[in-house]
Amino acid sequence: SVNATIRYDGSNLMGKSKTARWLPTWNVSGAWNMDQETFWPENDYITAARIRATYGLVANLGRNASAPAVFYNEIARRRFENEQENLTYISTLANQELTWEKLNETNLGFDLSFIKDRINLTVDLYKRNSYDLIGTVRTSGIGGQFVKTANYAEMKARGLELTVAGNPIQKDKFQWRTQFNMAFNKNEITRIENKPRIFDVVDDNGGALLGRTQAGLYSIQFAGLDPTYGYPYYIDNSGTKNTYLNLQSTALNYLKYEGTIDPTFTGGFYNQFKYNNFSLSVLFTFAAGNVIRLPQAFSATYPDIYAMTQSMVNRWVKPGDEAFTNVPSLLDSWSANRVV
Repeated sequence: SVNATIRYDGSNLMGKSKTARWLPTWNVSGAWNMDQETFWPENDYITAARIRATYGLVANLGRNASAPAVFYNEIARRRFENEQENLTYISTLANQELTWEKLNETNLGFDLSFIKDRINLTVDLYKRNSYDLIGTVRTSGIGGQFVKTANYAEMKARGLELTVAGNPIQKDKFQWRTQFNMAFNKNEITRIENKPRIFDVVDDNGGALLGRTQAGLYSIQFAGLDPTYGYPYYIDNSGTKNTYLNLQSTALNYLKYEGTIDPTFTGGFYNQFKYNNFSLSVLFTFAAGNVIRLPQAFSATYPDIYAMTQSMVNRWVKPGDEAFTNVPSLLDSWSANRVV
């Protein structure tokens, strides 16, 4: 069997550009039921076999994508009410070059049934190429905006999805249905025009850098504690040990890549038990392959209203403590001013 679909979408969010407002998307798919061929032997072990393949183009508008100019009303700021009047201001300039985010996807799947359809196996392999991805780009401001929405990146992804399901017990009064599924996904940014700052990529939500995942977690490298006051040292923008960091710098090579914040391995285990008119369902889910940033536990100052974590018990207190702890000291105002 072969199927083909095509659709033609348009949106006013893409502005007046005819090439950007309208976009045709399409999909071609096919399936081959091998168990229905004459060469397929009749048996009770592999009772059904099917191969599926899909290739197509899909698109979306992204988040907060808007090509036309956006205007809002406001009340003029005047000292007296009788002097106030309605104003119209430009929130966003027109962006005629903005277009849809696009995704080409290739999918290959297998469906198998075993032991008179008591066990079902589904396997899907896919590869996705995303381009014209929408995001914010910092500019010189010559066009009227220092931050502009643009089609600034491309990304590729590949993955595997596996599902095993079956009915181990099928009695008149008691039935047991079970299903196990798992998925593996990996993505990589192949092109990006934005140059993020250190402040952007060390965020808990991750940052996007060329050759890495779309939501990679990065860290400033810790370089030990000062032996005199116990404040922390870091590897700065030039790669040397320092206590000062310029978080606005775009020199990111010295940052440590921790991993992706999105799980690369996910799955679940589902069971349903039925006895007469009663049923019980149990679902377990799991995720792995990602990293997270621990909650902030340290502060530059500690007023009386702050609550400290238990780790502060092992903080630096006197010279020599830096040999067995990496918890900074509590600096008094005099010591803090000397560090700055």
